[in-house]
Amino acid sequence: KLQPDSALVYSQMELSLSKQLNYYWGIGKANNQIALIHMARSNFTEAYHYFISAFEAFGKINDIPNEITVYSNISKIFSTQNIVDSAMKYISLTRSLNSQLSDSDEKPGTELDALSDLTVVFLGMGQLDSVIYYNGLVIKKSNEDFNEFKGVAYLTNGTAYQNLKENKKAIENFRLADNYLMDPAYKIQILQGLGISYYSLNQLDSAILSNQLALNLCHTHGFENLIPQTMFNQGLAYLGKKEYKNSILIFNECIQNKYAYNT
Repeated sequence: KLQPDSALVYSQMELSLSKQLNYYWGIGKANNQIALIHMARSNFTEAYHYFISAFEAFGKINDIPNEITVYSNISKIFSTQNIVDSAMKYISLTRSLNSQLSDSDEKPGTELDALSDLTVVFLGMGQLDSVIYYNGLVIKKSNEDFNEFKGVAYLTNGTAYQNLKENKKAIENFRLADNYLMDPAYKIQILQGLGISYYSLNQLDSAILSNQLALNLCHTHGFENLIPQTMFNQGLAYLGKKEYKNSILIFNECIQNKYAYNT
């Protein structure tokens, strides 16, 4: 797997060559890839510029599926920053383009992507009933070829129910998400969610187990950025059990490793 810097260099080379050849599909693909790299680095203005260039290139060859992908990516730029009006604009454009597609293999995925983007926007707005409603559509429309969409919908529903203080429903949705999501990053999010809900229900042994499994995955797969909150949650769970020694050890480790943004 290419590192981001290497991927950026290769994508820029691909863009330059595609421009020389007037190869619009290659221009669109390279611009989209460069934009994704900038988005991952939170360089949202640069990402937006390259996404627009990608859309223009795909438009020259009437490549609607890739136009949809680009607009969906742009909507994520704005939803990530909680710029709701712009996010909704590009989601609407995505769904409008999707309606132009015939019943092809590409259509279900693009429709699900647009619906998933909607749930992210509504989650950022705190409109949790809308999150649950649109996730329900994603779950209903997802067949076995789109299990990741279904898993992410259950995962997001778990977070929504958690915010609604309906922790039993949250746990049910996190467990369903676990059936469909195999990526370690998702597994960690599921376990973190379970840990919080079990803690809220005072099921402290289950909270501790979930947090520990999440920490194990963080260390195994190098997700250092996900460790601090999980350690803090673990410390709280031990505190709830009145196991003060374990709690103090964890909070001290947070402080010593500069993990303690919440402690």
